[in-house]
Amino acid sequence: MLAEVGYGLAAAGALAVALLVAHRFTLPSSVLFVAVGVGLAYLPGPTLALDPDILLVLVIPPLLYSAALDASLVGIRANRRSVASLSVGLVLVTALGAGGALAAVVPGLGFAAALALTSAIAPTDAIAALSVGRRVGLPGRMIVVIEGEGLLNDGTALTLYTVAVAAATGGGFGPAEVGARFLYAAGGGVA
Repeated sequence: MLAEVGYGLAAAGALAVALLVAHRFTLPSSVLFVAVGVGLAYLPGPTLALDPDILLVLVIPPLLYSAALDASLVGIRANRRSVASLSVGLVLVTALGAGGALAAVVPGLGFAAALALTSAIAPTDAIAALSVGRRVGLPGRMIVVIEGEGLLNDGTALTLYTVAVAAATGGGFGPAEVGARFLYAAGGGVA
């Protein structure tokens, strides 16, 4: 247990150093965080298991909140068609297309299980896109669309994941439950 705590503190320290480096050299911090995470994965030490509920409650909401602080609600409303098509349509098309391809190339993998996997990779990382977009001087409308899409795409992916897991494990679900879960997840993202 003590080794795991020490490993966790070392990982947090490495991420803090990565954040300082990102600010010092004006690099996207999310890219450095991924690099540090990959490096830490190859180090010997205890294997840590992260409860997905902790990730969903303690990690994703602060990231969304950080992105929402800079978002323009008026701008998102003005671009609601683009935001909706990206945050719902693009996530669905990406997850369904990648899920179909994965199910086709992996023998014995059903479509529902493949969809559960691909729904996790379907939403874009709005935080990284915004940091790069602002640095290269994207037009304001594009920044607003990316901000709005980033606030809502996780709700679509989480709903799709829930539905896919229910289908893969034989649990029942209906269109009303899918719609209610989506509104709950998307509403939480907006809030």
